[in-house]
Amino acid sequence: MAKTIGFVGWAAGIIDGEGCIHIHKTDTEKRRSYYLGVNVATTTQRMVELLKEEWFGSITYYPTGQGGSSKQPSWLWRLTGKAALSFLQDILPYVEVKKDQVACAIDYQATMLKRDGRFISPELQEFQETMYQKLRSLHLSYKDHNSKF
Repeated sequence: MAKTIGFVGWAAGIIDGEGCIHIHKTDTEKRRSYYLGVNVATTTQRMVELLKEEWFGSITYYPTGQGGSSKQPSWLWRLTGKAALSFLQDILPYVEVKKDQVACAIDYQATMLKRDGRFISPELQEFQETMYQKLRSLHLSYKDHNSKF
């Protein structure tokens, strides 16, 4: 399927309604690491298939009673890193509800592409934590806004 304006707008609507944009943080004894992720969970298989056809990623199937759905089978589409960046850059002009989350995630991942190999400077480590906290606060403000309705 070609990336028409209508198709990209549809994908942006999916993210606004059903998507999750996150920076995942892992702490170990030796180091702390982060990665950008985009997820869409749905009971509509074709939706995630269309997203994967255009932007790649992976799909996980959860039978009835698994994956947070007790009544219906569900599917989870995932993108990480550079693939997530490409997707978010495509949908940014069309997303409305989660525009701040998308912009934050783009800023985070674009900076990650500029790092020097595996070495992460203290400044970049601080930036990663700042962006992680910023995206978390955007999630909380989004949830607070939705709980008022």
